[in-house]
Amino acid sequence: MVKIPRSLPLYALLLIGGLCLSGTEAKAQKLSLGLGWHNPPGATVGLNAMWLWTNVAAELGLGWVKLDSVDTNSNTDQDTSTMVILGDANLKYLFMSGALRPYIQGGFGTGVYAAVGDVNDFDIGIGGGFLGAGLYLMVGGGYLYGSYNLTGEEGRFAQAGVGFWL
Repeated sequence: MVKIPRSLPLYALLLIGGLCLSGTEAKAQKLSLGLGWHNPPGATVGLNAMWLWTNVAAELGLGWVKLDSVDTNSNTDQDTSTMVILGDANLKYLFMSGALRPYIQGGFGTGVYAAVGDVNDFDIGIGGGFLGAGLYLMVGGGYLYGSYNLTGEEGRFAQAGVGFWL
């Protein structure tokens, strides 16, 4: 039996993304900033930058998850502060033109964990991939969106948000 490496979907996504983006013209590029719920995946709320060509979009996101204080030695002092920030990178293919634009997307999550105090720790990682489908409502200087996504690790999740063209 042939074993497929876990990183193969990531490499495939990067290769497909490079091919999609190399076929686009820089003149057609639009840049937007958006605010999303569960975008990036797992984050409560996130800030996203999206570059849109005619039918291809690339998006990078940075999202807040939590700040916390932990009592690490069972006394009344809160001895360690922790922070978790999630991010993501994804590619989208948008169908049709006009105000309603269905799309498919694929990407992967990233994360940063830091702890300072009695326990000091720091970690950066790339999470599993995700695939999904959604719908943009593009009007005037901005857009609304919603999507439903599947991932092998967490199951499924929905995203929604708003963005504005710069």
